[in-house]
Amino acid sequence: MKHLYFFGLTFLGLSVSSMGQQLTQSDKLRVLELSKEFRTAEDRRILEIKTYLRSHPHVRQSYVDATGAYVYLHSVDAAGNPLYYKTRSNIGLAKSIKTDKLWNGGGLGLDLQGQGMEVSSERSRLGVWEPNPVRTSHQEFGGRAVTRDTPLFSQPDANGGTDHAAHVAATMVAAGINADAKGMAHQARIDCYEVQSDEKVEMNTAAAAGMLVSNHSYGPKFAKDSIALGVYTSECREFDQIAYGNKYYLQFHAAGNDRDESEGIKYDILIGSANAKNIVAIGAVKILANGYKDSSSVEIADFSSFGPTDDGRVKPDLVAPGVSINSASSQGDNLYKVSSGTSMASPGAAASLFLLQQHHKNVKGGVFMKAATLKGLGIHTADETGSAAGPDYSFGWGLINMERAIQVINNPDLKSVMEEAVLGNGATYRKEIKTGGGPFKATLCWTDPAGTPVAPVQRDNRTPMLVNDLDLRLINAADHSVVGVFPWKLNPDAPTAAATRGDNVVDNVEQIYVDNLPEGTYYLQVTHKGSLQEGTVFNPIARTMATQQEFSIFSTDFSAKALPVTLVRFDARCRNQQIQLDWRTAAEQQVSHFDLQYSSDSKSWENVGRVPFQKDVHQYSFSKAGLAMGYYRLVSVDVDGRQQSFRAQYASCTLTQDQVYVYPNPVTDILTLESSLTAASDLDLRVYTAQGLLLKSERLQAAKGTSQIPVTLKALQPGIYLVYLSWNQGSQQQVFRIIKN
Repeated sequence: MKHLYFFGLTFLGLSVSSMGQQLTQSDKLRVLELSKEFRTAEDRRILEIKTYLRSHPHVRQSYVDATGAYVYLHSVDAAGNPLYYKTRSNIGLAKSIKTDKLWNGGGLGLDLQGQGMEVSSERSRLGVWEPNPVRTSHQEFGGRAVTRDTPLFSQPDANGGTDHAAHVAATMVAAGINADAKGMAHQARIDCYEVQSDEKVEMNTAAAAGMLVSNHSYGPKFAKDSIALGVYTSECREFDQIAYGNKYYLQFHAAGNDRDESEGIKYDILIGSANAKNIVAIGAVKILANGYKDSSSVEIADFSSFGPTDDGRVKPDLVAPGVSINSASSQGDNLYKVSSGTSMASPGAAASLFLLQQHHKNVKGGVFMKAATLKGLGIHTADETGSAAGPDYSFGWGLINMERAIQVINNPDLKSVMEEAVLGNGATYRKEIKTGGGPFKATLCWTDPAGTPVAPVQRDNRTPMLVNDLDLRLINAADHSVVGVFPWKLNPDAPTAAATRGDNVVDNVEQIYVDNLPEGTYYLQVTHKGSLQEGTVFNPIARTMATQQEFSIFSTDFSAKALPVTLVRFDARCRNQQIQLDWRTAAEQQVSHFDLQYSSDSKSWENVGRVPFQKDVHQYSFSKAGLAMGYYRLVSVDVDGRQQSFRAQYASCTLTQDQVYVYPNPVTDILTLESSLTAASDLDLRVYTAQGLLLKSERLQAAKGTSQIPVTLKALQPGIYLVYLSWNQGSQQQVFRIIKN
């Protein structure tokens, strides 16, 4: 296929923008080509449905079955037979996977509730597709749920006789007017779409415009003896195409509620989109009333569908609570309903991991994770489940653990790796790591090119759907030998068997776990089999097209104990001609005291002060006469004497040159500009968006010496901003990146 590279692509009314998500021009072109392909297929599907209904006037287009699930005519197959889909029929959910710890007051010093995560007033980064429209007037949405399309066949949710759409959307974003029904991202906006109205085109368009996460709690109607069970269908390929073309967009799909062990329906019962490679298929477990203690704490829901896929991949990917979930009802704007299903687990998982994107944006300079990174992070940090170590076809890779995912992003003790990288054709990637001895885990995840469906002419066709087969290995740096622990793998012909270790040739996730890795230096190594497909980019040096595969890699060394302090901020500055050190902490555990250290060269350090730990106090300050200009850092010391040092800052009260600071950062309403100037000066302030749009311009007066000037930022929306300051008639200037809560 010939690739063209140019900017400002517009096609079929679709405007492609990276929205801070760095899409290449080949990515953008792929998005446009997919939209054209999906548009043609969608027009054909709608015409076939209308033709079928005209020739079969007594056939119902939709209905509610005996279980309360909404069933609807999705398409007509090549033989002219109707294909029906059905829906996959909150605070306990949040507590079970520790989403509540990310909220304001949750104990981690965070305020992640989905606020400020919009692309624009017209687009949200969080979406939901449902067979019926969401009751957006429900009191739990407060105007934050917006219908983005026009229903094609279905009626509003209440009239359709099902609460499914409202229940799912509210599990994601309900405000918590009913505290028990609070959504995972309860301050987020959500874009709501109807499945039967150009689903694939809408998904592709929304992803290209900046959507990061969406939920899909529906799929084909289950039939016990269907040859389609476990099959990678043409629709799975379409979902994977959307994912591959939109590298920051991650789809969550309910695994299904079709397990019935009394009828012998247990393994190999996944049908439809849950079999796709690049999505996250979510199974359901019961709420963990007493929290997670070990794998025996997690009990699978008696309806949650099990894998494997026909080619033996790990599915479902992850699990979350989906039993007795209280959420919004469509029967009234202030009514609620308790429901169970993977339909309830999947939106809880989707909105929870959406908060990880918010946190990553906040702490990594406004940058979002790629979809493979978000998926891999969820898998890498999941709690162990099931009766044996490793993944299985019941729980997948385990129970989501949001707190541990936050710890890997923050990486305060430098014991984790989280990296996005690219593997060229025939290349080898290596990342050096040092371990302290003990348990060790590494995870590799990539968005694989869409597979080619195999016609299901036989049951359980084992042909792998994997296109680019990457391999993760752990290498001993001393002799460059492979450490003899290979990635996990499962056997689809023995679905109840425990995971073994070996060469995994089917999954686009690989994970190595070592019970006791000796202390030392190692390499994480990534290679590939055969020749990489798709992913072509232009090499400006060789002036040729090169093939590559993007991937995300993680590792965690569990040799270290949990560190005692999470540091929110540390500032070293001159105030009233004296060095002052200020810091704010969160989640202190077993802390004894804080040491303040000084260095003239940032290499040799000496203690200059000590501040005792105070329970329930998070804001600290230290100052004394005679502190010299130079570098200062904070060291926390726990009750066992273990120390944790933080990044140093330079400070000086010698006004040989002017100094300007801004604080606090993050800021809520008032930003303070603190200046230490050798002479009075006008201080010109300009505030820009991260994209360079000027929002605020003001001229201030700064006195000689030290002064503080408050600046109101209340009118700004939450997000990342650049503060540009200049003084001395523009001869001196400084730029600060701030986060507005």
